[in-house]
Amino acid sequence: MTFITDPRDWSAVYRNSDFYLPSDDLAMKIFGMSANSFTHKGLYDEKHRLYTRYLQSNGVNGLTQQFVKYLRQSMSNDKATFENGQWKYSGLLELSHFMVYEATTRALFGDIKPLEFEKQFKTFDKNIHYFFEDFPNFIYTLFFSKALKARQSLRKILSLNLHCNDESELIKHRVDLIQAHPEFFSNNDVGSANLEMCWAAVGNSVPATFWSLYYILRDQKALDDIQQEIQLYLPDNELWTSEMLAKCSKLDSAITETIRMASDAIMLKYCRNQTHIQLHDQRQLTIQKGDAISLYPMVCHYEHRLYPEPFKFKYDRFLANQQMLANLELEQEKIGSIGFLPFGYGKSMCPGRFFARNQMKICTAIILKYIEYEFINLNDEPERSRYRVGVGVALPEHDIPIRYKYKSFSVIDD
Repeated sequence: MTFITDPRDWSAVYRNSDFYLPSDDLAMKIFGMSANSFTHKGLYDEKHRLYTRYLQSNGVNGLTQQFVKYLRQSMSNDKATFENGQWKYSGLLELSHFMVYEATTRALFGDIKPLEFEKQFKTFDKNIHYFFEDFPNFIYTLFFSKALKARQSLRKILSLNLHCNDESELIKHRVDLIQAHPEFFSNNDVGSANLEMCWAAVGNSVPATFWSLYYILRDQKALDDIQQEIQLYLPDNELWTSEMLAKCSKLDSAITETIRMASDAIMLKYCRNQTHIQLHDQRQLTIQKGDAISLYPMVCHYEHRLYPEPFKFKYDRFLANQQMLANLELEQEKIGSIGFLPFGYGKSMCPGRFFARNQMKICTAIILKYIEYEFINLNDEPERSRYRVGVGVALPEHDIPIRYKYKSFSVIDD
C-alpha cells in the first residue's frame, strides 16, 4: 500500500483510470452482500441517480424533515421519563447516539421499531472496523462471532421489514431496484443493502455529532452567535428544511470546522494494471497491479499552511471567507477544495454528505433550543480512538459525562 501525502498529487490519482474503488468487495465483506451486483453499469448508474435525486439539492429535504419529526418524537418520549426539574445523567456520545440512531433509522425505513434491534446495531458498529480488514473467514468465526451474529440478525430484520408505512423514497426505490433484478441479487441482499444504508446514515453521524457538540457547547462565543441564528431562522413549530438550516451560516461554519478536525477517513483505491503517476515534483511513481494506493485527507486538514492553528477549534474559520476552500494554496500553488476532502472525491464522494451535515446541524440546534446541559468535568478532553482511524469519523476514546434536562417544546406530527 502506498500513501500519497501531498494533495498536489491527488488529482493525478483520481484522473488515472487504472485505479478503482473496491466498493463491491467492501459491500460483500462488511455487509454480507452475496454478489458483485452493482458492477453492472446500468444498475450502478440507476443507483447513483437515486442518490442524486433523494440525497442532494431539494431531494434531501424530505429526509431532513422526517429526521426532525422523529427526533422530536424521541425527545418527547425521553422527556416523559423525567420528573419535574430532574436532571438526567448521561454521556455526550450516548446522547448523540440517542439523537441520531432512532430518528435516522425511522426517517429512512418508516414505521419500524429501531430500538428493538439497537443492541445488535451497537455490537455490529463497535466491531465494523474489523470487517474492513482482509482476515481469513475462520478468524471472524473464531474471534468475532458476536459481530457476525449481530450482522446476520440485522440483515434478517431489515429484509423482513420492507416497504413500511412512511418509508423514504430513497429506500423504496432502492429496494424496488434490487427486487427487480433477481439475476444479480440473492434473497438476502435486500437486508444487506438496507444494513449498508442504515450504517452509512448512522455509523459516522453519531461520532460526528458528538464532536460537533463537544466543540461547540464548550465555546461560549460560538454558542452566543449560533443561538442568535437558530432563534431567528429555525422556528419552533415547523419541520426545518435544508434552506432554513443553510441560513444559519455560523452554525454551518462550526460544522465544517468540526468535520475538518474529526474526519479520519482513508480513501483507498486498487490498481488494475501496472501504472505510473507523475508527481508534482517531477518524480515518477510506479504502482504494480493489485497494489493499493491511499489518500489520507487529514494530512491536509491539519496542515498549518492551509489552516492556521490547525489543532484549535475556530467556529468562524469558514465564515469570514465563503470561498476559502476554493482558494486554498500550498506554497503559493493553488490546490482548491482538494485540500478539504472529508467526504471523498469525484464519483466516489459520499452521496449522503448533505444529509450528514443536516443531522449535525439539527442535533446542535435542538440542544441549544430545547435542552439545558452541564458538563460534569470541563477539563475532560478525549483523544480519538485509534481503532476507527481510516473508517470515517473516529469515536472518542471515552465518553464525556454530562447531565441534561428539557425545556418545553412541542411534537410536530406533519
